[in-house]
Amino acid sequence: MKKTLITAGVLCILIMTIISACTTGTKQSQNISSVTFFPVQKDGYEALPYPAALAQGKLVLNNGYLRLKPSVESDDGDLIIWPPGSTLKVANNVIQVVNREGVSIGEVGKTLQIGGGEIPVEIVLKYTGQTPPDDCPGPYWLAAPGIYNTSTATASTGPNPTTLDEAMRNNPMLLPATIYANHYGVTVDEALKRLEIENSFGETGLETELSSQEAETFGGLWIQDEPEFKIVIAFTRDGEDTLKKHYSAALEPFIPYFEVRTVKVTYIELQKTQVQMTGTLETLNIPADSTVDVLENSVDITIAESVRSQVENVLQSGKLIVPDDVHLKYS
Repeated sequence: MKKTLITAGVLCILIMTIISACTTGTKQSQNISSVTFFPVQKDGYEALPYPAALAQGKLVLNNGYLRLKPSVESDDGDLIIWPPGSTLKVANNVIQVVNREGVSIGEVGKTLQIGGGEIPVEIVLKYTGQTPPDDCPGPYWLAAPGIYNTSTATASTGPNPTTLDEAMRNNPMLLPATIYANHYGVTVDEALKRLEIENSFGETGLETELSSQEAETFGGLWIQDEPEFKIVIAFTRDGEDTLKKHYSAALEPFIPYFEVRTVKVTYIELQKTQVQMTGTLETLNIPADSTVDVLENSVDITIAESVRSQVENVLQSGKLIVPDDVHLKYS
């Protein structure tokens, strides 16, 4: 009898020990601290072009890293390089990845579909400022700004959406539209509309026409995405009247989005200034990059920080004169 009681007591202790161990193990596996490397892209990169592939798998926590694991058991999956602003949280004892707005975009143990593409390790360093640990091999998946789960991405594909893969085959613009929608905070429907306007407007040839026929006053043309979506056309004078001379049936759908602005310098003058400045800097043996910024109506000259003192010397000596419409920058 005594032996039986001892056995039962030992059994009870063993059971409690096992339960405690399992509980502790569950908590550890679902604790944020168990994610030892969580690469997140730096701010500013979401405006750059992203790979336009699509991956699907289960989000798993493997050796301290969040990976997108496909159905093939032998494949460890891709380490995800998450979009800017992504953070970790635990909800219902499960690790989640949330975006800037606090919306869950991935959950450990659940299937997700994610836009982007595989990248080499040097791109991981470029986008995150971090190099993966030695025990964190690739492949690495650069996640485009947005997680394209079916319920989100197919919301605008019609009354009877099926799967994301099928939706993307039916509409190749769905992926870039989702990226755009996430970046500018609009619906996918609105993003699709804007991208269609941009693509169609480019085919009208208005910019080329104004550059050639109105060079004396044309200051540039660009698409403005925020705070309002507009097609901005700049002139040095008489902008409204000048633009109306070029109205046609092909332009009618875009006229409601037109906004005419007045600038100081024409586009062709900016181009001439760019050539003159780069030529002068080359003569002075000062390496530089230059661009025409139509939004700011200026020429941007970027010079290495290492030659700043050389530039300051030629400015003081008068060998280099910088016009008002030129902005010098150091990097």
